[in-house]
Formats: sequence, C-alpha cells, structure tokens
Amino acid sequence: AGCAAGDPEPRVRADGVFASRTRVLHALLAVALGLFLARLYLLQVIRGEKYRAGSLQNSEKTQRLEAPRGLIFDRKGRLLVGNRRSYDLVLDRDRMTDAGEVATWLSEVLTGETPESLLARISAKPDPTHRPLVLAHDLTFSQVAFVEARREDIPALSIETTIVREYPNGQLAAHVLGYVGEIDTSDQARDDMTHHVTGDQVGKAGVERSFDDLLSG
Repeated sequence: AGCAAGDPEPRVRADGVFASRTRVLHALLAVALGLFLARLYLLQVIRGEKYRAGSLQNSEKTQRLEAPRGLIFDRKGRLLVGNRRSYDLVLDRDRMTDAGEVATWLSEVLTGETPESLLARISAKPDPTHRPLVLAHDLTFSQVAFVEARREDIPALSIETTIVREYPNGQLAAHVLGYVGEIDTSDQARDDMTHHVTGDQVGKAGVERSFDDLLSG
C-alpha cells in the first residue's frame, strides 16, 4: 500500500526530522555556550588575580627610589656621618639590543674593565628580572659627560643620582660609627631588615648596623 497524492504523512515525517535536528543543534549550542562561560569564569574569577598581576607586570615597571639614610651627630650637634650625591651608571637590560656592543662601548668608560668581564656581568640572570643593573658607582665628572654625550647610541644606559655616606672626620671613630654596604643573604635573615630588598645599602657594623632601622629612612 502507498500514500495517496496529497497525503500529509511525508510532510509530518520531514517536520519531525527537522525538529529533531533543531533540538540537537540547540543542545550543541547550549553545550558550547556552557563551556565558553565555564572557561570565562575560570579565567576571570578563579584565576583572574594571577592573570591580572601578570598583565600589570608586562605593562608596568616599578622603579624603587631608596631614601637617604639618616644623619648621625654627636651630643654637641656636630655632624659625624652625612650624605653626598653620587652618580651611578645603570643598564636597562629590557632596552638592550646587543650585549656585545654595550660591553665593548663600556670598556672605554670604565677603567680596568674588559669587554669580556662586562659581558659576563651584563649576561648574568638579573634578580629580580626587571631590576636595572648598576654597572658602576660614584662616576667622575668626565665619565658622566662621556656617557651623556653618547646616550643616543645606547639608550639602554643612563646615569642615576644616588645618595652615599660621607664621613667628615675620615677614619675617626670608624669602629664605633661603622659602615654601610649592599645587603646580602646574612643581612636579609635579620628580623630588623625585612623592609630591605636586594640592592639596598644597609648598616654593616657599629652604629650604622645597630640603628639601621632608624637610619634607613
């Protein structure tokens, strides 16, 4: 037996197949949307803080400015330990293109440094990675002028003004007043130096060490 002309059964069957396929398509779309929303929730809510911090680290650079250390006077108000300005040669490795060229150029500025020794320092892994590398402290006026006159050749180099300790009376009472130096692992283990970071100048002996928390500013 067959279907007579105009019988609605084929149309009904076709409509049923179409409706079934439509439901499958809707289900697939719902699953895809659900997976998309779940992924979005994972990235923006659960892991949002991690990716936000990474994004800021890539787009922002924090430069830490060290405060001048406090002055030390005797009981009559006479200055025993003061501060003076110093000029440091700093390299921003993020802007450096050719380490060998920089090392060769710097050997002309820094007396006693060879291109090989400078290249080894430049290529060493920085800690932390974004921290600029201080290549030399307390540059002379002629060294500062030499670098500044050629800044366009190597823009990764710059001169930074820092504050260093000055002892007006020379070695007088040096064993009591002490001295400062760059923080090391033994200093970082002390409870009173937790506010310091790598590269900071801290008290190493005498009054400078005993009262570092007050003098570090």
